Amino acid sequence: MATIEPMSSIMGTASKDIQQKYIAQNKLINEEYKLWKKTSPLLYSTIVSYSTSVPTLSLKWLPHSIIGNKLHASFLVGTNGDINRVKLMSLDLPSNIIEDQVSDPFPLYSGETGPIKTEREWVHPGEVNKIDVNSNGSHFATHTNSGDVLIYDLSKENNTQVSTLKYHTKEGFGLEWHSDSKRLLSTAEDSHIALWDLTTISNTSKPQQTFNTHEGNVNDISWNKSFDTVFASVSDDSTYQIHDTRYNSGPIIHVTAVEGHSLTSVDFNSEIPTLFATGSTDCGIQLWDLRNPTVPLRKLQAHTGGVTGLEWKENWIMSWGLDRRVMIWDVNKLDEGEVDRRKSEVVDPCLRFVHGGHTGKVLDAGWGPGVIVSADDTLIEVWGVQGLDEEYTEEIKEE
Repeated sequence: MATIEPMSSIMGTASKDIQQKYIAQNKLINEEYKLWKKTSPLLYSTIVSYSTSVPTLSLKWLPHSIIGNKLHASFLVGTNGDINRVKLMSLDLPSNIIEDQVSDPFPLYSGETGPIKTEREWVHPGEVNKIDVNSNGSHFATHTNSGDVLIYDLSKENNTQVSTLKYHTKEGFGLEWHSDSKRLLSTAEDSHIALWDLTTISNTSKPQQTFNTHEGNVNDISWNKSFDTVFASVSDDSTYQIHDTRYNSGPIIHVTAVEGHSLTSVDFNSEIPTLFATGSTDCGIQLWDLRNPTVPLRKLQAHTGGVTGLEWKENWIMSWGLDRRVMIWDVNKLDEGEVDRRKSEVVDPCLRFVHGGHTGKVLDAGWGPGVIVSADDTLIEVWGVQGLDEEYTEEIKEE
């Protein structure tokens, strides 16, 4: 007669197996990080790694200045802890970051040691889900875990928000200023999009316009850089939508982009008005052309976890995600063909660089006078890549 193993024994064995898999996975992650750190002098022209006490959910570069052979750069970070703050931080980089070399191993800084300094702090009510700065650098906005959007004036010394925008009923992560520094879009998990008119900060009692056409969390939005009234939104409902603020009858384009997967991020290209990119939980990036909106122009595939963010810079796309990687893609190589995912040994010809400097999922990143990245491992890293784009660096110096 067969004996039945006690449930407690079965559960204990399963728990032990899970624990062993967890230990093995962490060991692999740490080995990958050590290998990356060892090879980093060959890959980067500049790298600064800064350890914080809690993860940084969002960060954003501010306008910078060049003094002598140094580039003085500032950025905002938002914390995710028991007591939350927005911090204005700064560091000095070589004015030509391509020429600067790192040593092996590169230093890891924390607190007030090292090149990154904290200049100002704002106490923030709740987690700082998202930060965005207007184009002239005078104000920044934050999205909270309550759904409120807060506006701050960088020129004021009292370090308190100047306005609270109340509309969303759930927390949000989508936030983007218009290039005119007067209009602001916000999205949230309540499936709504709000357009705010901030011509005068006091004019904030209610949104100028709302868009309620998604059927799931609205995760991100992006203004078109050429068409003044057009923006894109992406959602957990698997769709991207193109909206025109001149019309209230619904989106002008509505496309199911990746069946069964959430769209997490969207960004319009600043040079080509009809070109934009979306990221999704299926690990892929889709390029779209508004002139043929129902079929992706191209798919970029190399991430092994969901893509959580992306950002254009001319012909480059930077993407990041749950696989602890930041990837840089060159869309000038689109004509060289798309990768068949069944052939895992084939690398997409558009993939130019992979940053592997984190042991946790990447939370946010951004182009600037260097790439800035934050991750769940509490590290903030600023880096430049050896010979990646001399033209991009020259443009930064001329701004």
